[in-house]
Amino acid sequence: MNKKRIVWITVAVVGVIALGAAGFVGYRIYNRSQAGFPDGPRRGFGNRFQEEGERAFGEIISVGDDTLTIDGQNGELLSFNISADTQFFSQDSSLNGPQDLKVGMEVSVQYESQTDGELSALFIGTGQGPQRPRNPE
Repeated sequence: MNKKRIVWITVAVVGVIALGAAGFVGYRIYNRSQAGFPDGPRRGFGNRFQEEGERAFGEIISVGDDTLTIDGQNGELLSFNISADTQFFSQDSSLNGPQDLKVGMEVSVQYESQTDGELSALFIGTGQGPQRPRNPE
């Protein structure tokens, strides 16, 4: 083989590798920007909520150190157990634990149903900016 042909093959191989890497990174960035909850707003929680479990979205009615009750989207009250394994997320990093949850906040909860009928919160997240006001009744 002559040198010119070797250079062209090398350039082609490097180009294919670079395009593949750029496509992979672009896909990851796009995928993160599209993440959200099927039943709630797309507020950019990344891929944190893509694991197994059910999801709920609603306004906090009451909160304690180990429990959270929300008024779900369909008007059903849902109570969740909060454990040391529960993870908290917000776009502005203001949500770090149950002490940061306030009555009236809108949250998204990913949870598992336990055999005893209890609901265990896996992830709790809030959006960024002012919370949406409830419609007066």
